[in-house]
Amino acid sequence: MSDEFSGIFDHLDPEDFTLTTSAVDEVSRENKGIDAFNAFVDEQLRAVRMAYKAAEGVINPIAILASPAKQRMFTPEADEDMGQYVKRLNREAKAMGATWVFISRKTLVGSRMVSPDQLRDVNDPDEVQKAIEDGLLVTGLIWFAERREGDERHRRHGVIESNANHQLKEPSEGSEEQALPLFDRILG
Repeated sequence: MSDEFSGIFDHLDPEDFTLTTSAVDEVSRENKGIDAFNAFVDEQLRAVRMAYKAAEGVINPIAILASPAKQRMFTPEADEDMGQYVKRLNREAKAMGATWVFISRKTLVGSRMVSPDQLRDVNDPDEVQKAIEDGLLVTGLIWFAERREGDERHRRHGVIESNANHQLKEPSEGSEEQALPLFDRILG
């Protein structure tokens, strides 16, 4: 009796079955449920605050994608803008079946609530400079985390101001209902 399937896999290497990813680190970990998600977000906030201090404020955007069984860390490629980075994170999230994301980015953040007459046009460099001089905008981090498990969806996000010693203050948190369209695209 002839075996017609003999040798059909001879051309394959183990690398053919390895998932390629642009992650800079990966760890196996159970990532399920709202309590675990909140602990994950708090852990990432502590880690980014420590990294910011250690790097004396020189920090790239950091993203963590989590599937139910693993977490992967990502940083932007040298030639990527923020939109390209988010598109790559979305592709990576789909490929690994990610249900959680945490991302942070250094930027100018609002230092306090302002009245309508104090609002500045963020597309106008002169207006931005005036807001900085008035103390309305300061260096800090914006952060975003989202959980999509089944029909459940939770969002946490906020800002963290930096002081002159490259130390981040306590995080402030926004409303869970507030959308952040750029970051909402990561989990799709």
